[in-house]
Amino acid sequence: MIKLEEKKIEEKVFKKALNYLSIYISSTKKLTIILEKFTKNKFPKLDKIKKDQIIQNCLKKCIDLGYLDDEKFIEYHYDKERKKGASKNKILSKLYCAGVNYDFANKVITKKETSLEADYLDNELAACIIYIKKKKLGTFNKNFNEELLIKDYKKLSRAGFSKFISEKVLNIKCEDEAYEFLNKNKYFEKDSLFIK
Repeated sequence: MIKLEEKKIEEKVFKKALNYLSIYISSTKKLTIILEKFTKNKFPKLDKIKKDQIIQNCLKKCIDLGYLDDEKFIEYHYDKERKKGASKNKILSKLYCAGVNYDFANKVITKKETSLEADYLDNELAACIIYIKKKKLGTFNKNFNEELLIKDYKKLSRAGFSKFISEKVLNIKCEDEAYEFLNKNKYFEKDSLFIK
């Protein structure tokens, strides 16, 4: 009788996991937190060891079925954030906050960057150009002057870009030069957003 009840609970928890994964792409850690809250609210009388075992079984099923994959989660966020103009440091920080192991995320991102035709430096430069375009810094600021240059360096530093990248991007003299670089970059060339 108890085994049958546990099986029904596990089915409900698995159904909750599938519902969540059908809406959101998730890391293992995030899904674990969601399922812990669900089991705590729906099955308060179930002891912690059984809850943890049920959650681990559900996570294992999701991984085996291919619905849950931390590597794909990292790659998805890398692509999404890069195209928004995020630095590698910013992406790693966001992934760490989402519960992904920092070293694992760094390894996956490095592997992804080496598989791309453009190298890390080009991708970081392109992301920085997108960032300054979005925030209207540097050459994209119509009222740009030396006073604003220091503020722009600070903004880029807070966004996770290195001093070298910031200098290189803020030394771009005109918007056309920035657009030309973006259109040459293999990783970003698919986006018509950058074609002037």
